[in-house]
Amino acid sequence: MDSKELLYVSFNQDHGCFACGTEAGFKIFNAHPYKDTFQRDFDGGIGIVEMLFRCNILALVGGGKHPKYPLNKVMLWDDHQMKCIGELSFKSNVKAVKLRKDKVVV
Repeated sequence: MDSKELLYVSFNQDHGCFACGTEAGFKIFNAHPYKDTFQRDFDGGIGIVEMLFRCNILALVGGGKHPKYPLNKVMLWDDHQMKCIGELSFKSNVKAVKLRKDKVVV
């Protein structure tokens, strides 16, 4: 099976970009004009990836056969620093995440 198997797709708030979670990280694309913007390869899968508009902050949740992060945690990722800057833990698995400038909805 391909290590880049697609696990999740979501558009940002203005629908100008979309993010894909894979078995080996995530990829960000510009929607119009279509362009592969960047990708981050990890040693595990990303089952949910949500962008905050077009800025460097993303919400990540592990997924796939070998999740990068626990399924019950939302990791706030700063792509400029290339590290997690926050973590939200829950008693059950995270089903969805949405971001706004002032809120994180799980």
